[in-house]
Amino acid sequence: FGEFQPQKQWVYHEYCAPNENPSGWGQALRIGHYTGLCIGNKPETSDDVPVCDKEKTFELYDLKTDLYQTTNIAQNHSDIVEEMWSIMIEQHSVGNYCQYAN
Repeated sequence: FGEFQPQKQWVYHEYCAPNENPSGWGQALRIGHYTGLCIGNKPETSDDVPVCDKEKTFELYDLKTDLYQTTNIAQNHSDIVEEMWSIMIEQHSVGNYCQYAN
């Protein structure tokens, strides 16, 4: 407690009822100054994750130059998208926690 902890390489979370799709589900990942978002329908199985389309609807933002996340740069950074995609698959945990979301 109170000791230095090394910074993790990334931060990942899953969430219910995102603003962009209130009846859906989302995944978000932060690596350095990049943040990736994948928003879609609630997954029925782990095979449904990630919930967005990697080539069409995956969102990637560079928070160093776009703090308000207005310009999706996913099309120009397929290497970062691919890394984030793999982490989203690996880190997903099956659960029924969205049953409490509206």
